[in-house]
Amino acid sequence: SSDTSIKGLAIDGHLARAKVYVDSDNNGVRDAWEPFAFTDNEGYFSYNPNSKKNYCATDASAEESQYCLKPARQYDNATVRITGGYDTLTGEPFTGQMSLRLKEVGNNHVVSPLSSLTSGLTDAQASALLTKLDLKASDLTDDYTAPDSNVNGELLNKAVKLHKVASLLSKKIGDVYTALGDENGLPNDASSHTYEELAKALSA
Repeated sequence: SSDTSIKGLAIDGHLARAKVYVDSDNNGVRDAWEPFAFTDNEGYFSYNPNSKKNYCATDASAEESQYCLKPARQYDNATVRITGGYDTLTGEPFTGQMSLRLKEVGNNHVVSPLSSLTSGLTDAQASALLTKLDLKASDLTDDYTAPDSNVNGELLNKAVKLHKVASLLSKKIGDVYTALGDENGLPNDASSHTYEELAKALSA
């Protein structure tokens, strides 16, 4: 069992009130037994470093606890996924899905288009792809939108392009395969598969 929360940030721009969950069987959809939480108004879950608020503290209120992602056990191979909410950078609803391969709980994770691109790859494959895209491993944990600070324009540009392409492809796939999001056992949309195929195409 585990009593360690999973702390992190969801960004396309910062994603507020998005659902974040542990996809323990990596099927692209939240099953009833899988833990979930919501991101706060700044896109953080479990802990907000700006307000120093620990949403998983024993004295956290019921309202604060909705932002706490604490699985009942530790997973060897799982993915953290983000859906819904809205982009605080644009004010628009967030569509699609982003993911992050969960290597360990506890650390501050960043779920973004960049992490989504590498979440289905081995460490060696991810390293090779990042090199090809002129990215570093540290870029996967960079808050490239950096509210109230310096925006990393290069990373922001690459991330926005990635998610735009993934979203458009997922929408086209969803128009054809209408069972997505409607039938049990199928993912809500094709985003997870789209990012995997994008990674293969870019690697090639």
